[in-house]
Amino acid sequence: MKLLGLFCCAVLSALCATPSQAAYPDKPIKIIVSAPAGTAPDLIARLLGPTLTEIWGGQTIIVENKAGANGNLAAGEVSRADPDGYTLLMTPAGTLTANPSLYPKSAVTNLTPITQIGSVPFTVSVRPSLGVKTLPELLALIRSKPAQINCATTANGSFPHLAAEMLKQDAKLDYQIIKHNGGAAAGTSVAGEHTDFVVETAAVLAPFIESGKLVPLATTGSERSPAAPNLPTVAEAGVPGYSMTGWIALVGPLSPALIEGPEAAPKPLDSDRSHLLKRGQILRVGMIEGSSTAYLAVAGGFGLPAFMGSLSTYSRAGIGGFDGRKLAAGDLLPLAKAAAAAGNERKLGQPFDYGSGPLRVVWGPQEDYFSDEGRRTFIESEYRVSKEADRMGIRFEGPTIAHARPVDQGGADIISDGIAPGAIQVPGAGLPIVLLADRQTVGGYPKIATVASVDLPRLGRLLPGQTARFAAITVEEAEALRRDQEARLQRAIAGFVVARPPGGIDLARLYEENLIDGVVFDSPSNATSKPSSAEGGTK
Repeated sequence: MKLLGLFCCAVLSALCATPSQAAYPDKPIKIIVSAPAGTAPDLIARLLGPTLTEIWGGQTIIVENKAGANGNLAAGEVSRADPDGYTLLMTPAGTLTANPSLYPKSAVTNLTPITQIGSVPFTVSVRPSLGVKTLPELLALIRSKPAQINCATTANGSFPHLAAEMLKQDAKLDYQIIKHNGGAAAGTSVAGEHTDFVVETAAVLAPFIESGKLVPLATTGSERSPAAPNLPTVAEAGVPGYSMTGWIALVGPLSPALIEGPEAAPKPLDSDRSHLLKRGQILRVGMIEGSSTAYLAVAGGFGLPAFMGSLSTYSRAGIGGFDGRKLAAGDLLPLAKAAAAAGNERKLGQPFDYGSGPLRVVWGPQEDYFSDEGRRTFIESEYRVSKEADRMGIRFEGPTIAHARPVDQGGADIISDGIAPGAIQVPGAGLPIVLLADRQTVGGYPKIATVASVDLPRLGRLLPGQTARFAAITVEEAEALRRDQEARLQRAIAGFVVARPPGGIDLARLYEENLIDGVVFDSPSNATSKPSSAEGGTK
């Protein structure tokens, strides 16, 4: 249990970086576990729950077990849920990796990855009455009794099952594999002397091992486990090169997705391209991977009244957009055009690069309100996005920035002045606040620097839990970088290309191909020879 506790603490930052804004979460979050109670995914979810509740201001975390069909039951339920971040799936690797091959109609393809929680090795353990105390002794016993020794594992295609199959293959053994509904059931089978040995995580087998009903022989990982340093690996104990480690992931419903009808499974939609939607189809958009922000545009725009020249919604004041509020179920958004114009679908020629590395800033306008040490701290430190992050601004956590004068003597106060996009205020607490699109127009805290406009798009997509650094540049450098970005944007817009239909056959493209001798003309002025799939046969 101690190892699991340390393991959970290590992944909290990844979980807290799920798509979020200041309002998230505003209702209970359900984590559906695709394994029975007492398994590693279940224990991890239940250990994480109270900590997430504390981080998210007391919000309830509900853990629900839905085992069966090697995780397909749980995956199916989550895939049908609204992709809003309130229904998540905690599952071992087999559900995501083996199921699509084993079960053609698996719902796993309709899920969006959020984060890998971590990896866990398995333990090879035997019943004491088997009379073996080391892995070499077990291997010798199996070889002396071909097909007479039984191994208990979990469902077909699960990682414990694959670990047992790999051991059988790598060590050239002949034993029977008996599958059970969950690791606890497999451990109970061996402890009750119905089977001979088991391959399962140490967390699941711990009660049996501590009570003396199972004897651990080896771990399947490439290295010894810190929780059991005296337990050798399978490779050390006589099967060179053997290594098998499972991992656990947190996933959510597929987004964005197209749903053809009431009983149809969601189909993934690529971003950075247009999609033709037909009457009766459903476009489902929810959690967005890797960003706090996404944009949905329709041909001709939405038929909504503009407020101050914009269709944006400012929910704090209840103005703009759709009735000045966030969208809700049942809302009808009028379109400016009744139908899309005829023509090919288009897509961005190349992904647009918004850059990486430190966020570039220009000093001021009140950098003199901070000590030399405070300015060094700001530039040399790493800051983490707090859960207080939305369109108004981002509050960062990290080392405090020292003001030039004591705070109680007005060191953190100025006469209120205007605030530009990306202005970085530092109140008396010494932590930076970067102000964004919905910022206030004036403020009375000193601003140590301003994020260069070239990096504002990258800044606005940061998620709670992610980190950032700042690097100072000159005004001239900031202007040059912005001009270059604008030029690249114009080239990207001009570089949109025809998008091939997702799935199926692009007949227009097919008719342009030479299907006999394997020569493909990419354009009228550029021909490239490509070998056909069968030495001159059809492609």
